[in-house]
Amino acid sequence: MLRELVAAELVYAENLYPLAEYAFKHPLTQEVAYNSQLAERRARTHAAVARAIAELHGDKLDERAALLAHHFEAAGERLEAAKWHRRAARWLRSGNLAETLTHWRRVVELLEDLPESADVVPLALEGGAAVLRYGWILGISAGEADELFADGQRLATRAGDRRALAILTAQYAGIKAAHRDIDEYVRLSWEAVRLAEEAGDASLRAAVWPSLVRSHLLAGRLREALALSEQALSSVPEDPGFGTLLGYSPYLNLLQLRANLLAYAGRWPEAVVGFERMIAIAREQEQQVLVDTGSSDYGWWAAVFGDGPTALLNARRGIEVAEKLGNQMTRVYAYNALGAVELSAQRWSEAATALEQARRISQEMRTGEEAGVFTLAHLAEAHLGLGDPGGAREFAEKAVSEASRYRGLSSECFARLVQARVLLSVGGATEAATAATALERASALVEETGARCYEPFIRIERARLDRLSGDEPGCAREVALAHRLFTEMGAGAQADRIAHGLAG
Repeated sequence: MLRELVAAELVYAENLYPLAEYAFKHPLTQEVAYNSQLAERRARTHAAVARAIAELHGDKLDERAALLAHHFEAAGERLEAAKWHRRAARWLRSGNLAETLTHWRRVVELLEDLPESADVVPLALEGGAAVLRYGWILGISAGEADELFADGQRLATRAGDRRALAILTAQYAGIKAAHRDIDEYVRLSWEAVRLAEEAGDASLRAAVWPSLVRSHLLAGRLREALALSEQALSSVPEDPGFGTLLGYSPYLNLLQLRANLLAYAGRWPEAVVGFERMIAIAREQEQQVLVDTGSSDYGWWAAVFGDGPTALLNARRGIEVAEKLGNQMTRVYAYNALGAVELSAQRWSEAATALEQARRISQEMRTGEEAGVFTLAHLAEAHLGLGDPGGAREFAEKAVSEASRYRGLSSECFARLVQARVLLSVGGATEAATAATALERASALVEETGARCYEPFIRIERARLDRLSGDEPGCAREVALAHRLFTEMGAGAQADRIAHGLAG
């Protein structure tokens, strides 16, 4: 039969060694041959092909899982197809994030109307949580996330599965963060912790701790977040492989969050130790997502505290890993970090390009939106450096508005600081008065949140304000105080650089 088909030029030998493989010469021929079969017979053939592949290639089923899922789908065996889609997704994991998400979505879709059973329910819950997880890092609409969580919540509640419900809740909380609903992020993170405690699962408790710490960080409840990070680290084993139920190491993520919180508190030398330890372990364990996020965070903070070489090295590593992984959320943070580093080196155009890239990814993919206030504030600084005071003012005002709208207190503190910087550069009595108000609000937010890292920068802007009003003694006092604060924080290079610029 094959010889006759080859002679008729309908198929050809695509490969003869080590196994003979034949292919249709034209896609239309294949389509006609396929569709000429009765649907019932075609389904039986798909099922037979799937089982033959499973029998012949039992040692390579992971890499053939997607093909098996295709055949079982075409055979109408939805549960079996969903199982193979799960296997394909697990095999791919971080190798191809977009394709992994596609497989998990098919799991959810295939199980949608099937009767609940011991096989269907756990698979449906796992699939829903996985779509939320990968949707968080690749982008997902609020509507799809809401529907997935509502369906999963009902299913887990009926099944009495608190463990699955805790995982779903933690993943959904991350989506709320990515869409800037910070209050809901905090609430859901506490709910995930409560469910984990009720489940009595140490691994699950470890998995949901980072979300709780991060939610308080984004809300600007920095002192509380630091205390929570300390509490979590005292209860989570120092094992990068423990509790990785949400796809990453809770221990390493907590080290990263604590380093960020130490930087916010102005404890820069301690933060440096934390970042370097966390990144070293993540590289050793080949946890590339955490290498990426840790490097981006370290680069951003190194720029803030004036360590240019460390900032550039880590920002570039963050970009490199993020682009390799195709992780959209971490790309947002990586380009934000690179933008901050370029700003610190006064490469205004390069900074604007990196920051616009972060903004574009966030808007198009609907992820990482919680970083938007910092992006806008940095863009204000970039436009100021480019000699565009109007654009700078527009970005600064938008940053303040966004921070106020989404109730991110520490990000509002930074936005107010940048707003004052822009207004004082523009000059004028009205601008100076508005800048003074912005600095008062920034100072109040430092006290409320514990974001002590911004205090010396506020002092620098107050020095500029004093100089504009002709109060040179006041200016000198503010410069001296800024210098002392930076020195206490372990950022002497930044203190000397800024103080020298103002003193001159």
